[in-house]
Amino acid sequence: MRILILNYEYPPLGGGAGNAVFYLLKEFSKNSDLYVDLVTSSADKKYHLEKIGENIEIHKLPIGKNNSKMHFQTNKDLLVYSWKAYWFSKKLIKKEKFDATLAFFGIPCGYIAKKLGLPYVVSLRGSDVPFYNNRFHLLDKLFFRYMSRNIWKKAGEVVALSNDLANLAKKSAPEQKITIVRNGINIEEFHPDAEILKEEKTFNILFVGRLIERKGGIYALEAFRDLAKKHNNVKLLIAGEGPLQEEYKKFAKENNLEDMIDFLGIVKHCEIAKLYQKSHIFILPSLSEALGNVTQEALASGLPIITTDTGAAELMNGNGFIIKKKSSQDIFDGLEKIINNENLRQEMSQKSRKISQSMSWAETANHYMRILTSASVKKNEIKKNNNKIKLFLKLFATALFLGWIFFKIDWSEVLIYFEKLDIWWMFAFVIIYAGGTLISSSKWKILADFKGIHLKFWDIFKIYLTGAFINNFFPSIIGGDTYRSYTLGKAGGKKYLEATSTVLADRIIGFAGVMLLILFFSLLDLKAVFKNHILLVANLAIIAFFGINFLLAVIRKNSIWNKVKRFIPEKIIKLIREIYFYQQYGVLAKTLFLGAAFNFIGVGLASWMLFVDLHIPISFIDFMIAISIVSIVSSIPVSIGNIGIKEWAFITFFGIFGVDGEAAISIAIFGRFLQMLVSFFAIPFYLKEKKDRDK
Repeated sequence: MRILILNYEYPPLGGGAGNAVFYLLKEFSKNSDLYVDLVTSSADKKYHLEKIGENIEIHKLPIGKNNSKMHFQTNKDLLVYSWKAYWFSKKLIKKEKFDATLAFFGIPCGYIAKKLGLPYVVSLRGSDVPFYNNRFHLLDKLFFRYMSRNIWKKAGEVVALSNDLANLAKKSAPEQKITIVRNGINIEEFHPDAEILKEEKTFNILFVGRLIERKGGIYALEAFRDLAKKHNNVKLLIAGEGPLQEEYKKFAKENNLEDMIDFLGIVKHCEIAKLYQKSHIFILPSLSEALGNVTQEALASGLPIITTDTGAAELMNGNGFIIKKKSSQDIFDGLEKIINNENLRQEMSQKSRKISQSMSWAETANHYMRILTSASVKKNEIKKNNNKIKLFLKLFATALFLGWIFFKIDWSEVLIYFEKLDIWWMFAFVIIYAGGTLISSSKWKILADFKGIHLKFWDIFKIYLTGAFINNFFPSIIGGDTYRSYTLGKAGGKKYLEATSTVLADRIIGFAGVMLLILFFSLLDLKAVFKNHILLVANLAIIAFFGINFLLAVIRKNSIWNKVKRFIPEKIIKLIREIYFYQQYGVLAKTLFLGAAFNFIGVGLASWMLFVDLHIPISFIDFMIAISIVSIVSSIPVSIGNIGIKEWAFITFFGIFGVDGEAAISIAIFGRFLQMLVSFFAIPFYLKEKKDRDK
């Protein structure tokens, strides 16, 4: 299984989401059957590729970061990351087949995942949930909640760190199902150390987080100010930076607390565990919080916790106090109780450690894998259901065409036409059609040789004819093109992608050949073209098709192509690239000529034999225009094995030139029968290949 992970945070950038991915990747690296590509941000202005083991690749994209604001991404940073991550991920998807995407943060990563088109899972982290931050309240109300709702709805699954965060998300999308997947904790890295704590001469109170209003740092400072008046051996340790840092330092100075408050700035990941070990209490007075890593790190380190009724409160069970938001008095009261009762502190410490032992990154990683696998399977199930719907619609369309034909045609006249058919003209049809099949096989061999699949002409012909047999006798079940791709690829040394390319090119070049015939014969009867609006529209559409292709060929040779292709669907880009690849060594020109030759001989002349036999009044020029249009229309996949649509096309387009419906349907039915008769000779090849496959 191959997973694409999107997250603009990764150590040393960002905070909790970055740390979460760091630990998840360590767990994922232990699974040799799993391959992961993480697309994240670089801490400098260069691209970096890092690896964890043999199966994890970390792509760090430059978004203009420098040594400042390492734990905070500006709106500009997020926009640059979104743009670069989308296009970089598109390139990865072209190179590798991914089963699913895991997007940390609904916006922007969930949006990117949605645009990529893979099955995706969104991991809500907090700040990406509408109404989590008061400063974005208006934007959330007007825009982001609708955008988030759409992203979540299209996701295979949405997960949140805590029930509190899930409930907040459901205010924007009440019907959305959200699974709770908490972060894990490395209890071996984070653990109590009685010896380190014993060496501390002060009673240390720890606050870890960005110095922003949402984290409630000011209430911790106010509580500590009151606490310091009663206890002279306490110290407040503040780990983190942010826009309120100078304001907090000013508060400490004005209250003569400079010697009792340590502003530690950003503490490196490798040093943070020791900071927990030298602390006695952990406080997190956030106004809103998902379930930060810091809470779980404090739990594992055996610290009593004082926190507000937010996400972290879900981990409280006798190991601290849950307080009201914006209440410095509650913080003070909680600190007082713990400081004045060492037995209580130790009891809470043991409970924190015990709670943390039930959480591990291994279990979190397994939970994510189950969800990602499920999302991938759901996508496949949806695809299967869509295929069933398509099959039903094809059956319905086939029934409609056949119903229209049944009531449109006088079948007694059709029987008269059948009786008039001469065996020698039918034999001529078979011989000419078989010759056309040889021409088409020659075209396919040129394409196969160009792609490095070198088979004898006879082997190519057998595969081609067997594909025609499958299309005629097993429509929409196996698929002749699928058979051709698989069998050619297998015979060519498992070159399945190359084989599929030749089949696709064969189809498209064949269509182009038919279009050239329509244009050529239309020029010989312009009066009929201008007289009938259907013929005029058909010719204009063909001219537009070749005009657009010529324009694309010119643009592709210029730098403007890089800008233009961003507005063209990826499937079309791949198709254009593949077809133009065959321009080398005149392959495209040769096969285009052979494609036109097949349709002129194998389709046109063969069917003309039946028209001549039945003395149907139509000139050869008009006949070639009509039969060529019929070839294109009957290839439109709207019915089962083109049954119904081909007969409708015969009646409609030959009717333009005065051929009655009964004559046209007679040729269509009998022509189909004779084509099936030719492909019937592929049965020995098909049975032999099936027998070899079943061994």
